Amino acid sequence: MLKNKRISVFLAASAILVPLFILGVDITKSTQKTPIGEAASISAIRPYIASQQIPELYPLRNWKIDSYDVNARSALAIEMPAGKVLYEKNIFEQHPIASITKLLTAITAVRHMDLAGRVTITLSAIETPDDSAHLRAGQTFSVRELLYAILLESSNDAAVALAEHYGTDFTAVMNEEFKSITGKGGSFIEPTGLSSQNMAAAVDVAKMLYTAAQDEILAKVMHMPDYFVYRGGLITHKWENSNELLLRNDVVGGKTGFTDEAGESMAVLAISPSHSNIITVVLNAEDRELQTEELLDWVHDAYIWK
Repeated sequence: MLKNKRISVFLAASAILVPLFILGVDITKSTQKTPIGEAASISAIRPYIASQQIPELYPLRNWKIDSYDVNARSALAIEMPAGKVLYEKNIFEQHPIASITKLLTAITAVRHMDLAGRVTITLSAIETPDDSAHLRAGQTFSVRELLYAILLESSNDAAVALAEHYGTDFTAVMNEEFKSITGKGGSFIEPTGLSSQNMAAAVDVAKMLYTAAQDEILAKVMHMPDYFVYRGGLITHKWENSNELLLRNDVVGGKTGFTDEAGESMAVLAISPSHSNIITVVLNAEDRELQTEELLDWVHDAYIWK
């Protein structure tokens, strides 16, 4: 640990001294100056030093804060768009990701479907297990409305209904989108996440969430605590966001997931102290909300933010 600190100090000093040498500043004379002259010299070069600070160096690790172990099979905290990994644990291991799959379902729908298009809920869609959006066969919704059911209530029925509306090759398009996002092939066979064959690594999930957050529509959906569907001036459906961490001031979106095979999983988008994005992912966690919240708090404290 001490050795690493010394190396960091040496590199930081070199980053300042080497450019000064190139510019012809004789740093060896600084000790020969009077206190007033020394202060003037430092004052003169301070603007240059400030101009050479590289924002990408931040956040810097604060070694006064101990390391931390997330109670999850895989976990990741990454600052975006710089892509700086702040915490990692088994981030390349493939895992079933349960309803986090619906991030990819929503991305595919936004990119390949008419958001104003009307979707009729089929009997086969509502027969999908574990639904919570209270859809009924024969009801119609716009694609845009069903995005709220998918990302807030994590509705399996709505995900299947969208896939049916698109056509039989919807999962093929999902895998194409996954490849465009992560650079590698996907194994998604259905749009809900019920299948344990829907697998990804924590680093892939982070890329999926960041991609979704870059879309204005999906960013708005994920940030909503709830959504109301109106028909004839009456509320017919209310869908609530399963992301309980939206109650935090820094969290602006995310997606939860759970199956017996996947365990409790969660991906969250938060705003860093320097107003960049932090994405955290926990897969197969012991209490996903607690582990995510503790990871976010640790990242805030364990790094020095510009």
